[in-house]
Amino acid sequence: MSLDISELNKGISLLFNNPEIQHIQIHYGPNTKLNDYKWFVEKANIINPNISFSIHAYNEINFAEKNEAVFNTWSDISYKTLEDANIINAEFVNFHFGILCDGEKNRGENRKKAISEFISLQKYAEAYKLEIHIENIYSAPSESDYHYLGDRIEDFNDLYHHSDKIYICYDFGHGNITPLEENFYIKHITKIKSFHVHDNNSINDLHQPVGAGDINWMAVLYQLKKISKQYYFILEHNVDQYVYSIKYLKEFI
Repeated sequence: MSLDISELNKGISLLFNNPEIQHIQIHYGPNTKLNDYKWFVEKANIINPNISFSIHAYNEINFAEKNEAVFNTWSDISYKTLEDANIINAEFVNFHFGILCDGEKNRGENRKKAISEFISLQKYAEAYKLEIHIENIYSAPSESDYHYLGDRIEDFNDLYHHSDKIYICYDFGHGNITPLEENFYIKHITKIKSFHVHDNNSINDLHQPVGAGDINWMAVLYQLKKISKQYYFILEHNVDQYVYSIKYLKEFI
């Protein structure tokens, strides 16, 4: 399950009552730091000594930032997030690509800049035995002044081309709004190490519990059960609704 700073007490209760929860992704916000979560990490380890952790970096980190001073700040935050992850013996850190503030015309150039930073982060993380996972995102509205990196297949193909040590977090909800390609999560399973699991109406990023939207979870889970590899399957919606997703998923496991 994924938890942000406002959900920690409820997360403890879920751990007590649902021993099948084996991984927690700590979701960083703009004003949260590791110290805000330390008590939770300690309690979670007592409840389940085998629990594992990851960190979802601050969503708004922009690896396509054009202003160098701002980019350097994002970079510093990213390296500090890796250091925090090492302190709690996390398995990986999840990042987004970033935002194209100058539109599509420089997508290739900005993607190259982002990937170069990911490679540097991966080398830094490797010393801590950490992985870097990059998440797919849905497309911004067509009339928007900005666009996202990570909303199309070529962004990930370029990432694969430059590094075989950086992995993918496939977000089912985002993929339901903007598919990268048909059955992306099956075709690219060798590169995928984690999944974000939530539902929606294929229009808005609602982060609903599993089964509340129009994703065909029966087909998804059937395909995933055929895969002979381990991966992180992380619920990512309102903590009060995790019990519904867990109950739904148990019917297929």
